[in-house]
Amino acid sequence: MPRYLYFSLLVIGTVILSACSGSGSPGTPFTPDVTPQAVSTGNHHVWASFDIVFDTENETAEIVWKRSAEKHFNVIGFMQPPSCSNCIVITDASYQPNLQKWSIEIQFKNPTNLTGYDVRAVLTEPGGNKVLINPGGVTQEWGAPMQFVAIGDMATRLFAPQAIHKHWLVFYFPPGETWKNVSYIVDAHYPGHVPEPLVENGESDDLVNN
Repeated sequence: MPRYLYFSLLVIGTVILSACSGSGSPGTPFTPDVTPQAVSTGNHHVWASFDIVFDTENETAEIVWKRSAEKHFNVIGFMQPPSCSNCIVITDASYQPNLQKWSIEIQFKNPTNLTGYDVRAVLTEPGGNKVLINPGGVTQEWGAPMQFVAIGDMATRLFAPQAIHKHWLVFYFPPGETWKNVSYIVDAHYPGHVPEPLVENGESDDLVNN
């Protein structure tokens, strides 16, 4: 065999072996996976994490962004600064000391071009023994049973792009309850609705609902 032909076959063989080695397709260059890990569990995406801070003296409440929860829930942050400064705002609040109830109206806006399914404000930490007495249901998607309010609460349970919804949250403060913040996340599911069963009537307590 001519020397130059032997050398050519050796080079070709080396190239073929190099392309076929490894787990990738032959000849396909390796590219690292740089896709953001936006899904915390299943197809759930957390769009925001925040606290509600109560001020009994002035009968007001405010939203404080809960940065400490961002890593735990893998928060994307579509509905909170710096992505959006007015996507979650308190529009009204009142305190009834004789009934030990706080009523807070919150406005939610979808700033994205995504349609969220079963988008919910989930009460992750009541800050003591406080009870949300008008929940839309209970979810165990994040571990322990947690009360939630469905933001897109029409029959289709959709939160359309640029849509705005308002909801009242009514909290009962048992005697001696502290004024610790309550903590929320806003979770969205896409594509499609949540696979878990939804308890539509939520949790109810005759004592606080009378």
